[in-house]
Amino acid sequence: RRRSDFGDGADSVDRRKQDRLGRAALHFLQTHPAAARHPARFDVVAVAQGGRIRWIKDAFHFQPD
Repeated sequence: RRRSDFGDGADSVDRRKQDRLGRAALHFLQTHPAAARHPARFDVVAVAQGGRIRWIKDAFHFQPD
């Protein structure tokens, strides 16, 4: 996001975007089974105006429907 009026970039990772990312990860793991042996998590990195970086480790968990 270019302006902070709407929150920082981390705020844009809403439930819908989390679902899309989770489904993409599931597809990747189904097509690359060897990757499933390694631990994985969803991190979010947001860069605010002025270059301030916020790294949210393990930002969300995905539970497929």
